[in-house]
Amino acid sequence: KGDLNTPNLKLDQHEKE
Repeated sequence: KGDLNTPNLKLDQHEKE
């Protein structure tokens, strides 16, 4: 999770934290 290749960049941004 938290990959820049993911289609959900919006979710990824806060999911990374």
